[in-house]
Amino acid sequence: MNQDKAHESHGHPSVEFVYLNTNAEIKFHAKWDDKLSLVWDKAYGELKEARRPNDQLECQTGESLMANLDLTLQELRERNICKARKFQIRSETGGA
Repeated sequence: MNQDKAHESHGHPSVEFVYLNTNAEIKFHAKWDDKLSLVWDKAYGELKEARRPNDQLECQTGESLMANLDLTLQELRERNICKARKFQIRSETGGA
């Protein structure tokens, strides 16, 4: 954990994502000035998944972040939005 704290103090906060369709989890470091949309895109690459048209980004507490995609991680922190930087990707599931 100390390494994570060191990264955060040097401009590299950790972010966590859960892809709800598979429950796959990833964690990586971003930059405070990265926009949420960029971090979300990187998460897809880390998960080896493709974004689907109706995918939604949420805080792991369940609140939608779709209106905040143009905010940086720093702006999210300043506005107390998803302060733990733990996100989830909600996709429509395939149906019969």
